[in-house]
Amino acid sequence: MPPSVSVVIPMFNEEEYVSRTLEAVRGALHRAGIEHEVILVDDASTDRTAELAQAAAAADAPVRVIHNPRNLTLGGSLREGFAATATALVIYTDADLPLDFDEVPRAIRLLAVHEGDL
Repeated sequence: MPPSVSVVIPMFNEEEYVSRTLEAVRGALHRAGIEHEVILVDDASTDRTAELAQAAAAADAPVRVIHNPRNLTLGGSLREGFAATATALVIYTDADLPLDFDEVPRAIRLLAVHEGDL
């Protein structure tokens, strides 16, 4: 069985991606039967990102939101997100999903089978 995974997604003014990103990430991991949590880090967005992320978290227990009180940029947002994870395996992705998230469960299984470190 693959390990549980935390997915950290930093967001700054990403209102158009919140739902689409969560759907892709959660769908891929759910289809693969991988227990997971998703941590959205709102980096003091000035659009509706925080509101949409909070609504998604309220509707879906494995989703949590961290709200940075001021913009910490990518590095600061990642530190906040990583500090909030509850699993040993952590994946980071940008909100615009620069990778095909359907490939991630395969990589997770390979890590588990080969007892790899990354």
